[in-house]
Amino acid sequence: IDKKMLKALEKLKNKDNNTIDLKDFKSIFSEKINKTRTKLEFKFNCNIEQINENDFLISFIGKHYAKNVIQNWHRGILLRNKKAIKEAAKNGYLKFYSKNPNFKKLDKIKVLIKVYNPRSRDDDANYDTLKWLRDTFTFNHFILDDNRKVILDSKEVEIISKEWKVEFLIMKVN
Repeated sequence: IDKKMLKALEKLKNKDNNTIDLKDFKSIFSEKINKTRTKLEFKFNCNIEQINENDFLISFIGKHYAKNVIQNWHRGILLRNKKAIKEAAKNGYLKFYSKNPNFKKLDKIKVLIKVYNPRSRDDDANYDTLKWLRDTFTFNHFILDDNRKVILDSKEVEIISKEWKVEFLIMKVN
């Protein structure tokens, strides 16, 4: 129980027998739970643009969490995060394909990943989120597969920024 809850409980105590009504107790705790749930709403925006004949930029704008945070989530929160990523990606790829109807899946690529965070993280801290974002390439038929035969090289760069964003510069290899 944090200090705010403790103060709220003290105010509600019955002065006669120093107890609290169950209804009041539940209202305080349900308020705390609802605040926690609304704090973890996930929203991403995906944008795909073709820079030139062989280069594509895939941007995911939205807060990406570090591995130590993700490991503490229960299954429901984890699934909501993955679903938000998949929905954003689906919308982004559909918009891209509507503008580029002759696009064919890429079979050999190199990837440069730019991760924008408000503060620096360890190299492996972004792994889970980046994996989920990379998986959308295959799910949405942008690349043939996400194995080493298709993704020949992948590099990651971290950029300190106020904006939460991940950019994938996809370079087609001929």
